[in-house]
Amino acid sequence: MAMIKVPAGKCFIKHGTAVNALYMVIHGTVRQVSKLEEVQIGSGNIIGLMDCAEEEYIADYVAADDVTLYPFHYHAPEDFGKIFISQPKYAAAFLSVAIREADICLDETRDFKTVQKNIIALHWQCIRNIRSYVENIAFRRKVSGE
Repeated sequence: MAMIKVPAGKCFIKHGTAVNALYMVIHGTVRQVSKLEEVQIGSGNIIGLMDCAEEEYIADYVAADDVTLYPFHYHAPEDFGKIFISQPKYAAAFLSVAIREADICLDETRDFKTVQKNIIALHWQCIRNIRSYVENIAFRRKVSGE
Protein backbone atom coordinates (compact mmCIF):
# COMPACT_ATOMS: atom_id res chain seq x y z
CA MET A 1 0.00 0.00 0.00
CA ALA A 2 1.09 3.56 -0.63
CA MET A 3 1.99 6.04 2.09
CA ILE A 4 -0.73 8.48 3.08
CA LYS A 5 0.00 12.16 3.70
CA VAL A 6 -2.35 14.00 6.07
CA PRO A 7 -2.13 17.79 6.44
CA ALA A 8 -1.93 19.39 9.89
CA GLY A 9 -5.32 19.86 11.55
CA LYS A 10 -7.19 17.28 9.47
CA CYS A 11 -9.32 14.68 11.28
CA PHE A 12 -8.74 11.52 9.26
CA ILE A 13 -10.50 8.99 11.52
CA LYS A 14 -13.76 9.70 13.38
CA HIS A 15 -14.75 8.07 16.67
CA GLY A 16 -17.18 5.18 16.10
CA THR A 17 -16.06 4.41 12.56
CA ALA A 18 -15.50 0.68 11.95
CA VAL A 19 -11.83 -0.30 12.10
CA ASN A 20 -10.78 -0.95 8.49
CA ALA A 21 -7.07 -0.20 8.74
CA LEU A 22 -4.18 0.24 11.14
CA TYR A 23 -1.72 3.05 10.49
CA MET A 24 1.96 3.23 11.35
CA VAL A 25 3.01 6.83 11.96
CA ILE A 26 6.10 7.29 9.78
CA HIS A 27 6.52 11.03 10.28
CA GLY A 28 4.74 13.63 12.40
CA THR A 29 2.39 13.54 15.36
CA VAL A 30 -1.26 12.51 15.58
CA ARG A 31 -3.66 13.61 18.31
CA GLN A 32 -5.96 10.87 19.62
CA VAL A 33 -8.92 12.86 20.98
CA SER A 34 -11.61 11.21 23.12
CA LYS A 35 -14.13 12.55 25.64
CA LEU A 36 -11.79 11.63 28.49
CA GLU A 37 -8.35 12.58 27.23
CA GLU A 38 -6.07 13.62 24.44
CA VAL A 39 -2.96 11.59 23.63
CA GLN A 40 -0.09 12.46 21.29
CA ILE A 41 0.95 9.59 19.01
CA GLY A 42 4.36 10.03 17.43
CA SER A 43 6.52 8.34 14.81
CA GLY A 44 6.92 4.59 15.19
CA ASN A 45 3.53 4.09 16.83
CA ILE A 46 0.54 2.32 15.32
CA ILE A 47 -2.89 3.91 15.24
CA GLY A 48 -5.81 1.55 15.70
CA LEU A 49 -4.07 -1.25 17.57
CA MET A 50 -6.05 -0.62 20.78
CA ASP A 51 -9.22 -0.01 18.75
CA CYS A 52 -9.24 -3.54 17.26
CA ALA A 53 -10.87 -5.07 20.34
CA GLU A 54 -13.80 -2.65 20.07
CA GLU A 55 -14.05 -3.15 16.28
CA GLU A 56 -14.46 0.61 15.93
CA TYR A 57 -12.14 3.52 16.49
CA ILE A 58 -12.39 4.68 20.11
CA ALA A 59 -11.44 8.30 19.38
CA ASP A 60 -10.98 10.92 16.71
CA TYR A 61 -7.52 10.96 15.14
CA VAL A 62 -6.28 14.37 14.02
CA ALA A 63 -2.95 15.28 12.41
CA ALA A 64 -1.17 17.57 14.89
CA ASP A 65 1.25 18.53 12.13
CA ASP A 66 1.83 17.23 8.61
CA VAL A 67 1.78 13.46 9.02
CA THR A 68 2.90 10.51 6.90
CA LEU A 69 1.16 7.20 7.59
CA TYR A 70 1.66 3.67 6.33
CA PRO A 71 -1.71 1.84 6.23
CA PHE A 72 -2.33 -1.86 6.89
CA HIS A 73 -5.69 -3.36 5.88
CA TYR A 74 -7.49 -4.71 8.94
CA HIS A 75 -10.99 -6.09 9.43
CA ALA A 76 -10.51 -9.04 11.80
CA PRO A 77 -7.81 -10.52 14.07
CA GLU A 78 -6.83 -12.97 11.31
CA ASP A 79 -5.52 -9.98 9.36
CA PHE A 80 -2.57 -9.71 11.75
CA GLY A 81 -1.30 -13.00 10.36
CA LYS A 82 -1.66 -11.69 6.82
CA ILE A 83 0.23 -8.51 7.72
CA PHE A 84 3.08 -10.41 9.39
CA ILE A 85 3.39 -13.01 6.61
CA SER A 86 3.38 -10.43 3.84
CA GLN A 87 5.64 -7.98 5.71
CA PRO A 88 7.56 -9.83 8.48
CA LYS A 89 9.64 -6.75 9.36
CA TYR A 90 6.52 -5.14 10.86
CA ALA A 91 5.84 -7.98 13.32
CA ALA A 92 8.47 -6.64 15.75
CA ALA A 93 7.08 -3.10 15.42
CA PHE A 94 3.55 -4.27 16.21
CA LEU A 95 4.81 -6.27 19.20
CA SER A 96 6.83 -3.32 20.48
CA VAL A 97 3.87 -0.95 20.24
CA ALA A 98 1.54 -3.50 21.86
CA ILE A 99 3.94 -3.91 24.80
CA ARG A 100 4.29 -0.12 25.19
CA GLU A 101 0.53 0.37 25.13
CA ALA A 102 0.01 -2.47 27.64
CA ASP A 103 2.59 -0.85 29.93
CA ILE A 104 0.76 2.49 29.70
CA CYS A 105 -2.53 0.75 30.56
CA LEU A 106 -0.90 -0.94 33.56
CA ASP A 107 0.50 2.40 34.76
CA GLU A 108 -2.97 3.96 34.48
CA THR A 109 -4.42 1.00 36.41
CA ARG A 110 -1.78 1.42 39.12
CA ASP A 111 -2.55 5.15 39.30
CA PHE A 112 -6.27 4.38 39.52
CA LYS A 113 -5.69 1.85 42.31
CA THR A 114 -3.60 4.40 44.24
CA VAL A 115 -6.35 7.01 43.89
CA GLN A 116 -8.96 4.42 44.83
CA LYS A 117 -6.94 3.44 47.92
CA ASN A 118 -6.60 7.10 48.95
CA ILE A 119 -10.34 7.72 48.49
CA ILE A 120 -11.17 4.69 50.63
CA ALA A 121 -8.74 5.87 53.33
CA LEU A 122 -10.31 9.35 53.23
CA HIS A 123 -13.78 7.79 53.44
CA TRP A 124 -12.87 5.87 56.60
CA GLN A 125 -11.16 8.93 58.10
CA CYS A 126 -14.35 10.94 57.55
CA ILE A 127 -16.41 8.20 59.22
CA ARG A 128 -14.02 8.20 62.20
CA ASN A 129 -14.22 12.00 62.44
CA ILE A 130 -18.03 11.98 62.30
CA ARG A 131 -18.19 9.18 64.88
CA SER A 132 -15.82 11.13 67.17
CA TYR A 133 -17.88 14.30 66.70
CA VAL A 134 -21.15 12.49 67.52
CA GLU A 135 -19.57 10.80 70.56
CA ASN A 136 -18.22 14.17 71.72
CA ILE A 137 -21.68 15.77 71.43
CA ALA A 138 -23.26 12.81 73.25
CA PHE A 139 -20.64 13.07 76.03
CA ARG A 140 -21.24 16.84 76.42
CA ARG A 141 -25.01 16.28 76.63
CA LYS A 142 -24.48 13.56 79.22
CA VAL A 143 -22.14 15.75 81.28
CA SER A 144 -24.42 18.78 81.05
CA GLY A 145 -27.46 16.66 81.94
CA GLU A 146 -29.44 17.24 78.75
